[in-house]
Amino acid sequence: MYTRATFLGGVSHAGAALAAFDRSAFDALAQQPFPHRQLFAARGTNGEALFNEMKNSLDAYEGDFGGGKGSLHVAAVLYGAAAMFALDAGAWSQYRLAQRVGRIQGTNPFIDPLHALTQRGASFFVCNKALTGLAVSIANLPGAQPSPDELLRALQSHVIPGITIVPAGVAALNALQEAKFTYVQASL
Repeated sequence: MYTRATFLGGVSHAGAALAAFDRSAFDALAQQPFPHRQLFAARGTNGEALFNEMKNSLDAYEGDFGGGKGSLHVAAVLYGAAAMFALDAGAWSQYRLAQRVGRIQGTNPFIDPLHALTQRGASFFVCNKALTGLAVSIANLPGAQPSPDELLRALQSHVIPGITIVPAGVAALNALQEAKFTYVQASL
């Protein structure tokens, strides 16, 4: 049986870590010139709440508050179980992720809302440590499974284009708050 601690202790630092984290690209996303910035943290599997709250904030700033398009930069950090929202349909099918969020079958139900928000300027970040935990939990399922290290690389390759993998979601939350994003806990 694999545990996250034994997995992280038993692989090379490069194996469990990101192949390359571009801090300057992360900072460039965080410093985009929006007059208002709001950060949503999501660690649970209530994606509906996360995406609805992000959309509601954009709608309010662009319409009701009179700021117009481009007045608010919304960003979300997906960590814990919410990291699954960052994975494409192939990962959801191959690793049966729908069952992990209480659905009998299906694909990632949040791809369309995620794309719609991205088109409105939203930024999304996913925690590599959460992906590591997911890889370990998949490796512990009955039957022949790849190693956690192989699963982690596979999960990283299934991250939806446009979502930035960060080494640790909690560190990204802090860095974005330092970049003047206000913090909202969206889904627990």
